Amino acid sequence: WITETFSAGMSGWTGAGLLTVTYSNGALVGRFANQGVPMPDTGVFVASNAASGGAFVGNYVEGDIWLIGFSFMAADVLPSSCTIRWYGTTNSYFRSVTAFIAQTGVWYHFAFPLTSKAAGGWVGGSEEAFASALTNVTAVHVELLRSGTLAQRYYLDDVFLDRLPAASINADLVITWSYLRSNVVYSIQAAGMPGSEWIPIVSIDATNRLHSWLDDEATNFMQRFYRLVMPQAF
Repeated sequence: WITETFSAGMSGWTGAGLLTVTYSNGALVGRFANQGVPMPDTGVFVASNAASGGAFVGNYVEGDIWLIGFSFMAADVLPSSCTIRWYGTTNSYFRSVTAFIAQTGVWYHFAFPLTSKAAGGWVGGSEEAFASALTNVTAVHVELLRSGTLAQRYYLDDVFLDRLPAASINADLVITWSYLRSNVVYSIQAAGMPGSEWIPIVSIDATNRLHSWLDDEATNFMQRFYRLVMPQAF
C-alpha cells in the first residue's frame, strides 16, 4: 500500500497529450497553454512502471489492493472532464470525478473501491474482465479535458492504493477498525438482520489507521450488524 505525496519531486510520473506536467510545492501540476483558437485539448498524468518505484503497476489482487484514490485541485478554471483510468493487459476501466469538482482553488479528495466494477462505478469491460485486469495493472492515468482558451493549471497529489478496512470486536463489544485513511469521516451504519435497512448511527473522523468504537446501545442479548461506509468524494 502506498500514498504518493510527491514530497521529493515527480517520482517518475509523467505527462501525456497536451498537458505539460511539472512539480511544484509537493504536488504535480499539469498545464494547458493559452489557445488562440478553441480546441478540445486533452492531457494525462501518467503512472507507468517507472512511477513511484513501480508501486502502481502489477498484481493488485496479490497485493491486497482494493482501494484507489487521489487529491485534485483546479487552479484557474474547472476542467471539462476529469477521469481516473487504470489499465489491465487488454482492458481499461475509468471513473469520472468531473461532477464532484465544483470550485477552483479547492482540493477535492477521491477514493473508489476495486472490489468489483459495480462497487466502484467503473466503466469498461465485463465484471469478469475487471477481476482479471486487476491481476496485471499496467498503468494508472488521471485524464483531463481542458475548458476554454485561457491557460489553466491542475494539481494532483496524494495518489494512493490501499486495502479495505478490517474490523474486530472484543468481549466488551468494542469494535476496532484497522487500515483506515487518516482525516476521512466514515459513517458507521447498523442493521438488525441481513437484508434489512442500514441505518446511519454515528460518524467517525479517523485520525490514524486504527479506530475503536463502542455501541452504547448494544448488548449480548441482541443481534446487530455493522458496516463502515467511506465517502467516494470528500
